[in-house]
Amino acid sequence: TTATTHSASTTKVNHASGVPRRAPARPLIAGSVCQHGPARRHPPARVCQGDDMADFTPGPTGTDEVLFAVDGSLGRVLLNRPRAINSLTRDMVVAMRAQLEAWAEDPQVQTVSIEGAGERGLCAGGDVRAVREAHLAGTSGGVDFWADEYVLDAQIAEYPKPVVAVMDGIVMGGGLGISMFATARWATERSRIAMPETIIGFFPDVAATYLLSRAPGETGTHVALTGASVTGTDAVHLGLADAVVESARVPELLAAIAAITDWARAAPRAGAISSAALASTSAALIG
Repeated sequence: TTATTHSASTTKVNHASGVPRRAPARPLIAGSVCQHGPARRHPPARVCQGDDMADFTPGPTGTDEVLFAVDGSLGRVLLNRPRAINSLTRDMVVAMRAQLEAWAEDPQVQTVSIEGAGERGLCAGGDVRAVREAHLAGTSGGVDFWADEYVLDAQIAEYPKPVVAVMDGIVMGGGLGISMFATARWATERSRIAMPETIIGFFPDVAATYLLSRAPGETGTHVALTGASVTGTDAVHLGLADAVVESARVPELLAAIAAITDWARAAPRAGAISSAALASTSAALIG
């Protein structure tokens, strides 16, 4: 499982052991502060996976609310607001857009994963409090957030490289926006998935109605109108996820995906790994 602690000056993320040893991840930007054992300052933030180390650092925009790492040929996105269940801010959205644009042109990165720090979930949605405060202050912050968020959602849906979304724990609203159109969508036994916007007088946005309207029978209608949360198994039935995996296996599965894309990069005739290949490989790994 994954355990994360976060404060203003430290970040620590521990994953389950048992991951095959690979070449160290390439740091993007040095100088982040993390805690690894006794509290101390050293760059960059690190994610521990057994004997392997993956370096997570801020992207080109500098915010530490979302961190990035290149692990072999796997580009990893880590939402890093665990106390807020990784709720999205505009800074996070802008940073993700910029990093994904860079990775799209980076031949080393052949697959991208989207993960959440902490035990509670991938992402609880957009930071509604920040949007409300912007509205009360008379600024365009809320509108700007949605404009950038929806572009990010479309960017992920149309990304030229395969994307793996780790839909562990709470995945709601904007959290679905950044995951439900990924190439491989992994829910877990801990997943609680919902589009709760109607509860606050909003509508199911982030293109959720596109998938919910295609769910079997009227199950999608029910989820859209009531904001009810569902399990990972339910999400597969609704078409919001592809499979349910054990949360403890996520590091192992990501390592396997990274190894496969490394192999594809080492064989030029095979070319870049395709979305269809990742989807089928993901299904085979999950078994």
